[in-house]
Amino acid sequence: MLSQLKQASGMPESLVTGYILVVENQQYLREGTVQNLHRADYQAIGVETGAQALLQARSCKPDLMILELMLPDMSGMDVCRQVKQDQELQSMGIILTSRRNEEDAIIDGLNLGADDYIPKPFSSRVLLARVRAVINRSATRARQAITS
Repeated sequence: MLSQLKQASGMPESLVTGYILVVENQQYLREGTVQNLHRADYQAIGVETGAQALLQARSCKPDLMILELMLPDMSGMDVCRQVKQDQELQSMGIILTSRRNEEDAIIDGLNLGADDYIPKPFSSRVLLARVRAVINRSATRARQAITS
């Protein structure tokens, strides 16, 4: 996924650190998150609904999805479930976000295959640290798969 983005973007490889899909129904949060990711040298695009997220994920194959649980058309848990059941998408990292910070919601999301769960509100520094961690783990798994 990263190599496809680097080739398609024409950007120097050192500037492209991952392609991220931000799924957030609140416009100001979606746009702010995308801007923060751009400032950290990530390619990012934002969408509002679960249906848009699945369509964008299938067409662009992002490295990571930052996924709000409360979407207008479907649950973020449903989006996560569909991504993890899709053979072409299941290796994509997923970070769930929500104002719901009950233990059951966190455990349910992680059990569906999400890589992380960040309760709102969160700082951009925390988000960026977790994004780096998930992308680094994904890159390590990809390298191991290639050498195996």
